[in-house]
Amino acid sequence: MKNLVLLLFCWLSSFHTSLFAQWQPTDGPFGGNVSSIQSNDKYLFASTCNGVFRTADKGQNWEKVSVGLPIEAFCAYDLIIWGDTLLVNTLSHENNMANSRLFRSNDNGVSWVEINLPYTPIFFWGLFSNRKVIIIDSDHGELMTKNQGAS
Repeated sequence: MKNLVLLLFCWLSSFHTSLFAQWQPTDGPFGGNVSSIQSNDKYLFASTCNGVFRTADKGQNWEKVSVGLPIEAFCAYDLIIWGDTLLVNTLSHENNMANSRLFRSNDNGVSWVEINLPYTPIFFWGLFSNRKVIIIDSDHGELMTKNQGAS
């Protein structure tokens, strides 16, 4: 009976170690907690409180792609991807006030432009998409766009 229990324990232990062996650390991105991870056919993107990063080699090398994002103390939070178009909401502190802003990149994060919103200052609770519409849940209520933030 003891041998059967020992054999069963060894057999179950083999599953435990094989499950953990599938996880491997990446080499970044560094500089804060990752708020969102999204991917398209070319890159894996991560939004952090140090900007937006991308990798083309499954996380082995990360590059910061934040040109055009605010340089004030900010965090990049929700990240939405449609092909080569990325949307990210940021939270920055300007004039002792927290303010959320929405940015779009049409070139896989190489450059970013701010999307004008109907209210400022505004605070986002969340950024959501179903690939047809973008919905912002904010302190001003829900805002929706059907054209990737153009209006």
